[in-house]
Amino acid sequence: MQASKPIFWHQGLFLQPHHFQLQERYFHSLLDPFRQFVQPYTWGAASWRVDEPLLLNQTFDLSEGSFIFQDGTWVTLPGNGVLQARSFKTAWTDTERPFKVYLGLHKWESSEENVTVLEQEGDVGKVNTRLACHIVPQEIKDMHHSGPTAHVRLMQYTLKVFWESEIPSVGDYHLLPVAELESDRSGVHLSERFAPPSVVLSASPVLLQIAKNIRELVASRTRSLEEYKVPRDVQTAEFESGYTVFLLALRSLNRYLPPLHHLTETPVVHPWAFYGLLRQLVGELSTFSDRVNALGRLPDGRPLLPDYDHENPGPCFEEAQTLIEELLNAILVGPEGIIDLVREGEWFRGVIPATLFDSRNVFYLVVRTAEDRQRSLDALRNLAKSGSIEMLPTLLARALPGLPMQYNEVPPPGLPKRPGSLYFRLDQAHGHWLEIMKRQNFCLYWDNAPADTKAELIIVRK
Repeated sequence: MQASKPIFWHQGLFLQPHHFQLQERYFHSLLDPFRQFVQPYTWGAASWRVDEPLLLNQTFDLSEGSFIFQDGTWVTLPGNGVLQARSFKTAWTDTERPFKVYLGLHKWESSEENVTVLEQEGDVGKVNTRLACHIVPQEIKDMHHSGPTAHVRLMQYTLKVFWESEIPSVGDYHLLPVAELESDRSGVHLSERFAPPSVVLSASPVLLQIAKNIRELVASRTRSLEEYKVPRDVQTAEFESGYTVFLLALRSLNRYLPPLHHLTETPVVHPWAFYGLLRQLVGELSTFSDRVNALGRLPDGRPLLPDYDHENPGPCFEEAQTLIEELLNAILVGPEGIIDLVREGEWFRGVIPATLFDSRNVFYLVVRTAEDRQRSLDALRNLAKSGSIEMLPTLLARALPGLPMQYNEVPPPGLPKRPGSLYFRLDQAHGHWLEIMKRQNFCLYWDNAPADTKAELIIVRK
């Protein structure tokens, strides 16, 4: 766009409408550098609402809206713009496919007329110029003083509805896709996945919901990882090296959760800026993945995270949500299974699904009690016995040892260290384990176990 030249105002100048028209265009051009060089994608919807009841009559109309077009023109409905409803009854021929609707504003014509004077209000549908005004002026009060009223003819931007099939032959119009229609047995309705080009995240319910979903996803994973914070009373020797990965992941998520909250708390953040934060998050999380690099690409170069597409931002945000969820799940690989052992007196029993008896799985017994840790540990080592439900009574009657249990100072890989918990790895190479696999159950016997004792089996993948 070429910069406008300022008018030379001087004494004795005979004012013509041309002077004011040129001055208005000059003021408008002062914002061009901002749109071109300072902030990208400064056009799109700020708010919009489709008159949905009219869709049942195969007619499209906007009950309200606020739009910034590609040349920086700001049009509001109702306000400085006017739009006439349009029927798509004959235009939408294949109702099994979505039908995209565009909003158009005629471009400024430097050598032709830009305004149509209307004799009646209902003639706006016939207007093919950028602006329209009524032949009857409005009575305007003096806004600065108590002077006399004046008759002024105000203009309005004439917006038009276009169908996707008309776009190749539209001509000199700035176009904004504002809706995508779908048809089913219940009738015509708006697509729940469509997101128009927007200048603010809140203009699109689809984009805003995805942004909030990602925020809550990160918040949920952060809460889970907070259990891996190292308490002050834990000695360095007790700290499992595998915890380092979880602490690094927690640090990364703690870095991004505050800005995710910050940007979703305001309605005026630009989708391009928010998508940039999502790309940063993907790059950070890729540290913990051998499948995806910092740009969200596979080893063969195939992208899982697309570049930002202002004209169709919905798929970008959807792909970002999918990839972020995948990367978070790769960090938090939890246990393959957790089996609560039901207490009946001195017995703790549980059934083990056959699918968990995999050669790659390792079984741990976790016992929790608030009693003295060393006393509980000695009792479990010297007095308690474990085996299958059917086998254990025989072992007790004959004073035979049960399934060997190796005490671990630290919890199984991938599990946080909780106070009052004792961890034992079960000997899956022992003969008693074959009986447990056959019976598909497990039983722990602990005579005089504390009243608050709880026990569970934790199954983790090697």
